[in-house]
Amino acid sequence: MKNYMFLKAMVIAIVFGCFISLLPAQQMSIKPPVLKEITGLTDYEVDTPAFAHLNGKKKKWGVFSATFDANEKWTPSISVTYYVFFQRQQAYVKGDKQYAFVTLTCNYADIEQGRDRKVGAVIAPNALKRLGKPLGICMQISIGDKVVAEKSEETGILKKYPKWWENPQVTDTSLNKQLDKPSGILVAREKTVFAYVDMDSYEESK
Repeated sequence: MKNYMFLKAMVIAIVFGCFISLLPAQQMSIKPPVLKEITGLTDYEVDTPAFAHLNGKKKKWGVFSATFDANEKWTPSISVTYYVFFQRQQAYVKGDKQYAFVTLTCNYADIEQGRDRKVGAVIAPNALKRLGKPLGICMQISIGDKVVAEKSEETGILKKYPKWWENPQVTDTSLNKQLDKPSGILVAREKTVFAYVDMDSYEESK
Protein backbone atom coordinates (compact mmCIF):
# COMPACT_ATOMS: atom_id res chain seq x y z
CA MET A 1 0.00 0.00 0.00
CA LYS A 2 2.84 2.31 0.89
CA ASN A 3 4.53 1.58 -2.45
CA TYR A 4 1.27 2.34 -4.29
CA MET A 5 0.84 5.68 -2.49
CA PHE A 6 4.47 6.54 -3.16
CA LEU A 7 4.13 5.77 -6.88
CA LYS A 8 0.89 7.77 -7.09
CA ALA A 9 2.58 10.75 -5.45
CA MET A 10 5.50 10.49 -7.85
CA VAL A 11 3.19 10.42 -10.89
CA ILE A 12 1.30 13.50 -9.63
CA ALA A 13 4.58 15.34 -9.02
CA ILE A 14 5.88 14.52 -12.51
CA VAL A 15 2.65 15.60 -14.20
CA PHE A 16 2.54 18.82 -12.17
CA GLY A 17 6.20 19.51 -12.98
CA CYS A 18 5.58 19.05 -16.69
CA PHE A 19 2.63 21.44 -16.51
CA ILE A 20 4.67 24.08 -14.73
CA SER A 21 7.51 23.72 -17.25
CA LEU A 22 5.09 24.49 -20.08
CA LEU A 23 3.80 27.74 -18.58
CA PRO A 24 6.70 30.00 -19.72
CA ALA A 25 6.34 28.74 -23.29
CA GLN A 26 2.62 29.51 -23.22
CA GLN A 27 3.24 32.96 -21.77
CA MET A 28 5.80 33.66 -24.48
CA SER A 29 3.48 32.65 -27.34
CA ILE A 30 2.64 35.47 -29.73
CA LYS A 31 -0.95 36.29 -30.51
CA PRO A 32 -0.67 38.09 -33.84
CA PRO A 33 -2.54 41.31 -34.61
CA VAL A 34 -5.85 40.74 -36.35
CA LEU A 35 -6.50 42.93 -39.38
CA LYS A 36 -10.11 44.10 -39.15
CA GLU A 37 -10.85 46.40 -42.04
CA ILE A 38 -9.37 48.55 -44.78
CA THR A 39 -10.56 51.66 -46.51
CA GLY A 40 -13.28 50.82 -49.01
CA LEU A 41 -12.74 51.29 -52.71
CA THR A 42 -15.51 53.88 -52.80
CA ASP A 43 -14.33 56.16 -50.01
CA TYR A 44 -10.55 56.29 -50.39
CA GLU A 45 -10.67 59.92 -51.58
CA VAL A 46 -10.29 62.34 -48.67
CA ASP A 47 -10.38 66.14 -48.75
CA THR A 48 -7.39 68.16 -47.63
CA PRO A 49 -7.82 68.81 -43.87
CA ALA A 50 -9.43 72.17 -43.10
CA PHE A 51 -6.38 73.52 -41.25
CA ALA A 52 -4.09 72.81 -44.21
CA HIS A 53 -5.60 75.05 -46.91
CA LEU A 54 -6.35 78.78 -47.12
CA ASN A 55 -8.14 79.46 -50.40
CA GLY A 56 -11.15 77.22 -49.89
CA LYS A 57 -10.15 74.78 -52.63
CA LYS A 58 -9.86 71.27 -51.31
CA LYS A 59 -7.97 68.63 -53.27
CA LYS A 60 -8.58 64.89 -53.08
CA TRP A 61 -5.96 62.69 -51.43
CA GLY A 62 -5.75 58.91 -51.62
CA VAL A 63 -5.86 57.69 -48.02
CA PHE A 64 -5.57 53.95 -47.42
CA SER A 65 -5.92 52.76 -43.82
CA ALA A 66 -5.94 49.48 -41.91
CA THR A 67 -7.43 48.80 -38.49
CA PHE A 68 -6.32 45.91 -36.28
CA ASP A 69 -6.40 44.61 -32.72
CA ALA A 70 -3.08 44.24 -30.89
CA ASN A 71 -3.51 41.20 -28.65
CA GLU A 72 -0.20 41.15 -26.80
CA LYS A 73 0.64 43.59 -24.00
CA TRP A 74 3.39 44.92 -26.28
CA THR A 75 4.37 43.86 -29.77
CA PRO A 76 8.00 44.97 -30.30
CA SER A 77 7.70 45.47 -34.06
CA ILE A 78 5.47 44.82 -37.04
CA SER A 79 5.69 45.70 -40.70
CA VAL A 80 2.74 46.66 -42.88
CA THR A 81 2.81 46.34 -46.65
CA TYR A 82 0.32 48.28 -48.74
CA TYR A 83 -0.56 47.29 -52.31
CA VAL A 84 -2.77 49.44 -54.55
CA PHE A 85 -3.62 48.58 -58.16
CA PHE A 86 -4.96 51.41 -60.34
CA GLN A 87 -6.69 51.74 -63.67
CA ARG A 88 -5.82 55.00 -65.38
CA GLN A 89 -8.63 57.02 -66.90
CA GLN A 90 -6.29 58.53 -69.47
CA ALA A 91 -2.57 58.81 -70.26
CA TYR A 92 -1.38 62.16 -68.94
CA VAL A 93 2.26 61.48 -69.76
CA LYS A 94 3.70 59.61 -72.72
CA GLY A 95 4.54 56.10 -71.59
CA ASP A 96 1.76 55.85 -69.00
CA LYS A 97 0.15 52.42 -69.22
CA GLN A 98 -3.48 51.46 -68.65
CA TYR A 99 -2.71 50.08 -65.18
CA ALA A 100 -0.39 51.10 -62.36
CA PHE A 101 0.73 49.16 -59.29
CA VAL A 102 2.17 50.94 -56.24
CA THR A 103 3.47 49.43 -53.00
CA LEU A 104 4.92 50.55 -49.69
CA THR A 105 6.25 48.71 -46.62
CA CYS A 106 6.38 50.54 -43.28
CA ASN A 107 7.86 49.34 -39.99
CA TYR A 108 6.20 50.15 -36.67
CA ALA A 109 7.64 49.63 -33.18
CA ASP A 110 6.22 49.17 -29.67
CA ILE A 111 2.62 48.44 -30.53
CA GLU A 112 0.61 48.60 -27.31
CA GLN A 113 -2.21 46.19 -26.61
CA GLY A 114 -5.61 47.50 -27.63
CA ARG A 115 -8.45 47.46 -30.10
CA ASP A 116 -8.73 49.47 -33.29
CA ARG A 117 -5.05 50.31 -33.70
CA LYS A 118 -4.56 52.10 -37.00
CA VAL A 119 -1.92 52.50 -39.69
CA GLY A 120 -2.15 54.15 -43.06
CA ALA A 121 -0.53 55.32 -46.28
CA VAL A 122 -1.32 58.29 -48.52
CA ILE A 123 -1.04 59.32 -52.17
CA ALA A 124 -0.83 63.04 -52.94
CA PRO A 125 -3.63 64.69 -54.99
CA ASN A 126 -1.77 65.20 -58.27
CA ALA A 127 -0.35 61.67 -58.25
CA LEU A 128 -3.78 60.28 -57.41
CA LYS A 129 -5.36 62.14 -60.31
CA ARG A 130 -2.76 60.79 -62.71
CA LEU A 131 -3.09 57.22 -61.42
CA GLY A 132 -6.88 57.06 -61.80
CA LYS A 133 -9.15 54.74 -59.82
CA PRO A 134 -8.02 51.84 -57.61
CA LEU A 135 -9.26 48.44 -58.68
CA GLY A 136 -7.61 46.69 -55.75
CA ILE A 137 -6.24 47.39 -52.28
CA CYS A 138 -4.40 44.86 -50.11
CA MET A 139 -2.69 45.26 -46.75
CA GLN A 140 -0.52 42.72 -44.95
CA ILE A 141 0.77 42.78 -41.38
CA SER A 142 3.96 40.81 -40.75
CA ILE A 143 5.97 39.93 -37.67
CA GLY A 144 9.47 39.07 -38.81
CA ASP A 145 9.16 37.11 -42.04
CA LYS A 146 5.68 35.77 -41.28
CA VAL A 147 2.46 37.35 -42.57
CA VAL A 148 0.08 37.28 -39.60
CA ALA A 149 -2.85 39.25 -41.03
CA GLU A 150 -4.02 40.10 -44.51
CA LYS A 151 -7.06 41.67 -46.12
CA SER A 152 -7.93 42.84 -49.61
CA GLU A 153 -10.70 44.45 -51.61
CA GLU A 154 -10.87 44.24 -55.36
CA THR A 155 -13.18 44.89 -58.27
CA GLY A 156 -13.21 44.66 -62.08
CA ILE A 157 -10.61 42.42 -63.72
CA LEU A 158 -8.91 41.70 -60.37
CA LYS A 159 -11.88 39.57 -59.34
CA LYS A 160 -10.50 36.90 -61.67
CA TYR A 161 -7.15 36.70 -59.86
CA PRO A 162 -7.11 35.36 -56.27
CA LYS A 163 -4.29 37.01 -54.34
CA TRP A 164 -3.71 39.31 -57.29
CA TRP A 165 -0.93 41.22 -55.46
CA GLU A 166 1.18 38.02 -55.60
CA ASN A 167 0.19 36.98 -59.12
CA PRO A 168 2.90 37.68 -61.74
CA GLN A 169 0.25 37.89 -64.46
CA VAL A 170 -1.08 40.96 -62.69
CA THR A 171 1.99 42.60 -61.14
CA ASP A 172 4.95 41.62 -63.36
CA THR A 173 5.53 44.20 -66.10
CA SER A 174 7.25 41.59 -68.27
CA LEU A 175 4.00 39.59 -68.34
CA ASN A 176 1.47 42.38 -68.03
CA LYS A 177 2.44 44.75 -70.83
CA GLN A 178 -0.29 47.20 -69.85
CA LEU A 179 1.25 47.82 -66.42
CA ASP A 180 3.78 50.24 -64.98
CA LYS A 181 5.04 50.44 -61.40
CA PRO A 182 5.83 54.03 -60.36
CA SER A 183 7.91 54.33 -57.19
CA GLY A 184 7.75 56.79 -54.30
CA ILE A 185 4.04 57.45 -54.85
CA LEU A 186 2.65 55.83 -51.71
CA VAL A 187 3.87 57.55 -48.52
CA ALA A 188 3.44 56.74 -44.82
CA ARG A 189 0.45 58.66 -43.46
CA GLU A 190 2.44 60.32 -40.69
CA LYS A 191 4.78 61.89 -43.25
CA THR A 192 1.92 63.85 -44.82
CA VAL A 193 -0.50 66.56 -43.71
CA PHE A 194 -2.71 63.80 -42.29
CA ALA A 195 -0.17 63.21 -39.52
CA TYR A 196 -2.06 65.86 -37.52
CA VAL A 197 -5.52 64.38 -38.08
CA ASP A 198 -6.59 62.01 -35.28
CA MET A 199 -2.90 61.50 -34.62
CA ASP A 200 -3.36 59.59 -31.34
CA SER A 201 -5.27 56.81 -33.10
CA TYR A 202 -2.45 55.94 -35.51
CA GLU A 203 0.84 54.15 -35.06
CA GLU A 204 3.93 55.99 -36.25
CA SER A 205 6.39 54.29 -38.57
CA LYS A 206 10.12 54.41 -37.97
